[in-house]
Amino acid sequence: MVSRADQNGRGTAVDPVEAVAALRDIPEVRDALVIERPGPDGDPVLVGFVTGPDPDLGSGPIRQQLLSKLPRDMVPEYFVVLAEFPLTEEGDYDLAVLPAPDPQSAPVRRGFVAPRSPMEERLAGTFKQILGVEQVGVHDSFFALGGSSLQATVVTSQIFDEFDINLSLQDMFANSTVDELSQLIIRTLGERSSTQKIKERRRSIKGIGLAIHGKLPLPLRRIIPPGVPCGGSPGDGKRRQVGDGADAPAA
Repeated sequence: MVSRADQNGRGTAVDPVEAVAALRDIPEVRDALVIERPGPDGDPVLVGFVTGPDPDLGSGPIRQQLLSKLPRDMVPEYFVVLAEFPLTEEGDYDLAVLPAPDPQSAPVRRGFVAPRSPMEERLAGTFKQILGVEQVGVHDSFFALGGSSLQATVVTSQIFDEFDINLSLQDMFANSTVDELSQLIIRTLGERSSTQKIKERRRSIKGIGLAIHGKLPLPLRRIIPPGVPCGGSPGDGKRRQVGDGADAPAA
């Protein structure tokens, strides 16, 4: 058991075994260890060591998933991602040679920033309603505020009802703050708008006719979208309707 102090100065008992089990449940993590190490200020902190197939696995997504499963006091302060764990000659974990954590892997603590746009206001309101908290800043993580995976699905459900955007739980883990979630929604709406414009442009092409002299050459016929009216002149000066790009006769 490791003794840690919470934000109110009360000592809390933390069992690293539970944190290890939660880490090993993460699909991207192959194996995990949680041990006590001195932090930058000399006080003992929990450090999570993980291995996985992805060398770019970051501490942010790992921390967010743990926060959705464990109390905040049980989540390691630092994380170290390794390709493999060092082993002793007997095949045990060689804890003595585990690298020191990078201070940058600790969570970034930012000051409170109030919502700056109508979108952020709506999302902050959703967070407050679901979590029962009085204040939510744009950089506050949903899971760091105490949100669970089940509550996160309520957020994604409300986003679907309001914006017709289907977000996954993994999207919530990767975009857990009001700022990140707002950017994701705006980006998705923008991509949808661009796709809709392309579809409308393609539909407008069907109203454009094509008239040529003689029969329709096969290479040209292949690139004309179905539904485009095609007319051909056989040489007698009389224009004739020969169908569209799908059924017009070829030369």
